[in-house]
Amino acid sequence: MRIRKLDKTATVCWSPGQHEPLLAVGTVAGALDASFSSRTELELYSLNLDTSKGKMVRLGGVESNSRFNRLDWGSTGKGLIACGKENGELDIFSADRILSKKDPLVFRGNHAGPVRGLNFNPLQPQLASGGPDGEILIWDLNEFKSFEPGARSQRLEDITTLAWNRQVPHILATASNNGYTVVWDLRNRKEILKLPYPGGRRPITAVSWNPDAPTQLVLAGDDDANPMLYMWDLRNASAPERMLAGHTKGILSVDWCNKDSDLILSCGKDNRTIVWNASTAEPIGDLAHSANWSFDVKWCPRNPDLSVVASYDGKVSIHSLQSSSEQVDDVFSPPPPQHQEIVDPNDPFAQVMQQQIPQHVDETHFVLPHPPKWLKRPSGCRFSFGGQLVSFKNTGVSIHTIAAEKSFSDRVDHLEAALMAEAHDLNQYCHHMAKKATESDKDIWNYLATLFSETQQTDILDFVGFDGNRSSEVQRLLEKMVIEAPEKEPEQFNLFSTIKSEETDLDNYITKAVIVGDFELAVHLCLGSNRLSDALVLAYNGGEELLFKTQQEIFKRSKKPYLRLLNAIVSDDLKDVVEHCKVDQWKQILALISSYSKPEEYHGLCSLLGERLQSTPKPDTHAASLCFIGSGEFDRVVNLWLPAVERQKTLEKSNKEHYYLSLQQFVEKVSVLKAAIGFEDQELPYQLEEGESYTLEKLYGHLAKYCLIAANQGKLDACWRVLEMIPPSYGHETLDILRDRVYKSLNVAMGVTGQFPPFPFESVTVVGEQKPKEQYAYQPQNTQKPPVVNPFQPAVNRSSFQTQPFAPQQSYQPPSNPYQPPVNQFQPPPVVNQFQPPVNQFQPPVQQFQPAPVAPPPVQQFQPATNNQFQQSTQVNQLQPPSGFQQTPFIPQGPQRSGSFSAPQVSATTGHGQPIASTFQPPVFGVQSPVSPTVTKPLPEVKKETDRSQYTPAQRKVFDGLQAQWTKASASQTASEKRMIEDAEKRLELLYGQMHRQETPAQVVEELDQLVHGIVVDCSSGKG
Repeated sequence: MRIRKLDKTATVCWSPGQHEPLLAVGTVAGALDASFSSRTELELYSLNLDTSKGKMVRLGGVESNSRFNRLDWGSTGKGLIACGKENGELDIFSADRILSKKDPLVFRGNHAGPVRGLNFNPLQPQLASGGPDGEILIWDLNEFKSFEPGARSQRLEDITTLAWNRQVPHILATASNNGYTVVWDLRNRKEILKLPYPGGRRPITAVSWNPDAPTQLVLAGDDDANPMLYMWDLRNASAPERMLAGHTKGILSVDWCNKDSDLILSCGKDNRTIVWNASTAEPIGDLAHSANWSFDVKWCPRNPDLSVVASYDGKVSIHSLQSSSEQVDDVFSPPPPQHQEIVDPNDPFAQVMQQQIPQHVDETHFVLPHPPKWLKRPSGCRFSFGGQLVSFKNTGVSIHTIAAEKSFSDRVDHLEAALMAEAHDLNQYCHHMAKKATESDKDIWNYLATLFSETQQTDILDFVGFDGNRSSEVQRLLEKMVIEAPEKEPEQFNLFSTIKSEETDLDNYITKAVIVGDFELAVHLCLGSNRLSDALVLAYNGGEELLFKTQQEIFKRSKKPYLRLLNAIVSDDLKDVVEHCKVDQWKQILALISSYSKPEEYHGLCSLLGERLQSTPKPDTHAASLCFIGSGEFDRVVNLWLPAVERQKTLEKSNKEHYYLSLQQFVEKVSVLKAAIGFEDQELPYQLEEGESYTLEKLYGHLAKYCLIAANQGKLDACWRVLEMIPPSYGHETLDILRDRVYKSLNVAMGVTGQFPPFPFESVTVVGEQKPKEQYAYQPQNTQKPPVVNPFQPAVNRSSFQTQPFAPQQSYQPPSNPYQPPVNQFQPPPVVNQFQPPVNQFQPPVQQFQPAPVAPPPVQQFQPATNNQFQQSTQVNQLQPPSGFQQTPFIPQGPQRSGSFSAPQVSATTGHGQPIASTFQPPVFGVQSPVSPTVTKPLPEVKKETDRSQYTPAQRKVFDGLQAQWTKASASQTASEKRMIEDAEKRLELLYGQMHRQETPAQVVEELDQLVHGIVVDCSSGKG
């Protein structure tokens, strides 16, 4: 859309800076305006885009001694403007000085002739200019010194255009009026490639490089015979890669959009400015039309939505690809002339004057089919499931996992790595966690570490403080005691004492018993005199039974704790110690259990100790949890840990990080405990009945919360592992969705239940209505639909017709005209597939086709299709009734399908050869139908109305006439007419019921009477 214009014949260029776009306009060489003005000047204009209908504002200008062939604007400050003149001068002006009304000339150079090639290097401070005889100069803008790119090329004559590569700063393309384009390498100071014009010796008028691909360029030539743009890829310079055809005369200018490499602008002698799709080499549309040649076109580098077109009709117009502002007054459409003079073809001056009269120009309505690249986001990002950040930029799409809670994520990774490793690594993991844990948790981690140790018994003793080493105090005590008596020389002694006393007599009795071998008597005498140690020594020599009895007796009499402890050990009754020892000494009891209990008793004794710790007035839950860990009771341990986690839940909103870490700590202990005792939850596959609950239901709630947090942090492996600890039937919809998403994200194997996670949503059909399968009596295995002939279509294009799915009789909808004469003898024309169904399979031309989701029944139940675009559609075919008949159109309720359809009108005949006045016209979807039928609901089940007493005489006459015709038709019906007769009966009964209830207007009854009379006349005359 054109948004600004200037009445000048001028060459143009845009300002390249990041400021408001400015336009440089210089009087073009080789053209005069209607006033024959010889004034030449370079002017700067502002587009004045602040107002929708404003005009361009002149900001400054400078006069010149010669007209301009080419302008270009460099990007230093406001920039330098280079002007190639027709007198061979090269002027460089300062845009800042022009705007500030100062002397703008910065430098003036010279060529041997007109300067038509001019371009600033976009990557370094250089300017290239070209003149006649292949003269090319490269100007250093720092010192304004020039040099040639290499030895003068023998292929070039007068330079017509040149352009720097937009990505490689030392590559320059120059073109000549003889059709050759030479590519130069300034680093090596030589020409590296010569491109001939495919159309022969034709002037190359424009060259432009692809801004994204450094080896591609596009050339334009002044060739009226073959007005095409040639796109070259220098990797294969033997022929153009593509040719862009669309102009009808020579092309004078081309520019490749710097912001979107898919867009190219070109203009030429056919007065058109065309926008091209460089990827497909096809024209997108005409951006502008002019009344004379368009010789210069350029994209705005600051705002590529803008472009400028200069033409020889004295107009410079600014266009927007997508402007929504109101278009300025069309200067190209002057008022129609009052009279038209006849121009003498032999008078050249008359022809020139005629050209000066403004000609009408067709207005263009250009629309880009796709948004240009500069409107697309250069980069963007979005968080997705699993803590993943999907980002894109020009180089492509990347996916990163972002952990918002770094400390939480690190601990998750540490736990998962430990669980995947061996027991030795879990032992180290527990010791590592114990170093950072609180005092209470430190005992838990240290005790869990013992469960993964190869020396478990020793490690448990170390845990409770019995490391097996003698303390320094005990050692000092031993040093004071006499452990071994000193050895003495053997002395004579008396077996029996001669001193008479109770004590000596007892000694003598014991001695006699030992001599005769009666150790039992000796033991009894010792026990009776409370000589317990002597009795134990004597019992040792009296056999095992005597020794056992002696030990038991000693244990009963002794009140020393170590003897009671020894009794429990000897008698294998540690339960006595566990039940009766003071519970505050639970560590010593745990050490005793660990040292002397049998494997089958260990868990029970630990459990008993834990229960005692729980049952005290001040329960020691921490100690009890350690005992239950030893007993392997997972549920009891977890229930003791849960209150601490629930207390931390209050911090979920106020201190989220602390809550996440506390939940992670809980899951760490639960996971390691599960691995240590080999716990398997037997309730995982269990489906709860009403009123039941899971034993670990509270645990599942916290694990579910943990899964959500872990998934949000991108820890899907940990999330899935914990999800498998929760029963699939645990009733949380959010958890079901999470399980499904994690499962599909990881593509894991079946879970612990041996089943795939169920889909968390109910499947709902959003298009069409699914019919219950029990409506269909026939369910064949072959789902391929055989072709069915449509008798109401002409024979042309018959190969493109497809079948219509079978509609069962239960869903059959009657014709829209209940009084339609039967059409049952129409024979279908031959078709390509040679399939000729029986005549009796076709139904009346007006019917409702119902698609079925199953395979069709045998051919004899098929209904004819109308067109391949009616397949799977519920749209109603419309048939105009015969003349003289009134029709009540019927359209069932249901989803409509958009699309387009057109078919030729087809005339039909009745069974007796009489033509039907109506024509079959299928509906055109998305287009207003000429007939606007009243939408009615499907016919209800018709109940026969036998009471005719309420009929008026007119209604009675209609009833008698219709009933007589229906009786005649039903009596002579054929197999093909059976369904139509049944349908007619339903509609007649519906009509009879309406007349019985006096719901039929008198005018309708009168028209029905006329209809019945017409049918009777036709039948009597043999026409119906």
